[in-house]
Amino acid sequence: MSKITFSQNCADTLRARLLSGGLRPHNVDAVLGLPRRELSLESRRPHREEGGARGEAMFVCDGLVSLFKAYGPEQRRIVALRFPGDGIVPGVGGLDYGIQAVTPRRVIIWEAEHFNLFANRNLEFQ
Repeated sequence: MSKITFSQNCADTLRARLLSGGLRPHNVDAVLGLPRRELSLESRRPHREEGGARGEAMFVCDGLVSLFKAYGPEQRRIVALRFPGDGIVPGVGGLDYGIQAVTPRRVIIWEAEHFNLFANRNLEFQ
């Protein structure tokens, strides 16, 4: 039995999610071909603070991700959760929320310029 690598596992999860969402196989291959980074982040350590730049798109491979609002130096309130197979897309301006792992997580991250260029050229993806 062959060992599944981190990269292969995340890409397989993303492929399955996009195909189940109705994206055509050639567009799924195009998404997987975009320049990307794969990260493993620790739980309870913010990946992005509230107010930071929204310069990336994120896909959750596994683990649990929270979007939070800060209410003081040590107080955070979870305002949304993202589960494996969910994504967070880039936007204009600063983040209205922070992003952190609730459990250890693996994510795929695209720079906003690459992700937005692809999304704007492929109406099926929007």
